[in-house]
Amino acid sequence: MLERRYYELVNKRDLTACFELCAADLVTHSSLGETHGLEECKKSLREELGAFPDLHFTVRDIIAEGDKVVTRCPVNGTHKGEIKASALHTRKRRCGRPRPTALQKANSRKSGQGTMPWA
Repeated sequence: MLERRYYELVNKRDLTACFELCAADLVTHSSLGETHGLEECKKSLREELGAFPDLHFTVRDIIAEGDKVVTRCPVNGTHKGEIKASALHTRKRRCGRPRPTALQKANSRKSGQGTMPWA
């Protein structure tokens, strides 16, 4: 499944193959804000991986119907770098400690590519 492969590639840091799964008009929605287009998405993911170099996704559930997909996966990573400010990231945090969190994403697909994930 596309979503599982995406997270496997992110975990392996194979971003070239990862981005081949995404549509050019990709729009993402997350705690870091919204990105429009594949280039903004690439920049955002690279920034996130720079701030959390050991970031790892573990896919637990994927539910699909038509062009809609929901993915549930815990995310773990150690905050070691800079990341742009957002409503969730403006308070001070200690760096260098693992930061587990849960992720639930709803995605749309078009022609076999991800088009609009919501976190």
